Amino acid sequence: MYFTPQLIASLGGGPNMSLISAIIVDFMMVLAGFTSILLVDKLGRKPLLIGGGTLMFMTQISVAIVLATNFDPSVTVQIDKNVIYIVLVLICAFVLSFGKHQHVSCHFI
Repeated sequence: MYFTPQLIASLGGGPNMSLISAIIVDFMMVLAGFTSILLVDKLGRKPLLIGGGTLMFMTQISVAIVLATNFDPSVTVQIDKNVIYIVLVLICAFVLSFGKHQHVSCHFI
């Protein structure tokens, strides 16, 4: 979240793409935060934590699969749009589950 511009720049995006990606990630975090606040009353903390943790695990496995199948050692800098979309889903899953409720959840453990 805080390192998104550096991550996009290291994957081959220029400074404009880094700025745009930071704006998109921040917008997605705000939307996911409000969604999380609305869902925690209806579903509870435990289903949000389990669902978000499962979704984060699946997105990390997906990133590994996409990078393993599309990796070309002869290209020094490459960017795959699928990885960016999967990382956006990962960030939203984090904000929905662990991001906004971690201090509340740790209190009840």
